[in-house]
This record gives sequence, structure tokens and C-alpha cells, in this order.
Amino acid sequence: MPHCMTIRYLLQKAVTEHKATYSDDHMRDFIDIYLKEMKKQEKTGGISSFSGESSFLVLSVSHIYTSTH
Repeated sequence: MPHCMTIRYLLQKAVTEHKATYSDDHMRDFIDIYLKEMKKQEKTGGISSFSGESSFLVLSVSHIYTSTH
């Protein structure tokens, strides 16, 4: 279980860094694409898995990471 917490911490840190350096003009990876969709949903007032906190994003990225390792 400690490994899961470490992965979650590192992913949360990556999401926080991506949010701080986000640019609509430069999509670096899945996290940026997800953040772009979150912003789009916020503007339209849509309710989906993209709206709200970034915890779902961290969970999604962790699933991608763990399924490939």
C-alpha cells in the first residue's frame, strides 16, 4: 500500500505542476488534455467527470500508469 500512496502523491504533484504551467496552445500530454476539457466544462456549466476537483484526474492517470506497469 505505501507504493500506491507514493504514486498518488507523485501524480497529484504532476497535476498541480501542469495546472500552474497550463497553456491552451501547448498540449504536453494526457493531463493537459484533461485539464483543457475541465476548463471547457466549467465554461459551459456542464456536469461530468471532468468537472470539479482534480482527484478524478489523478485516479485516471494512476489507472493508466498501473495498467502499463
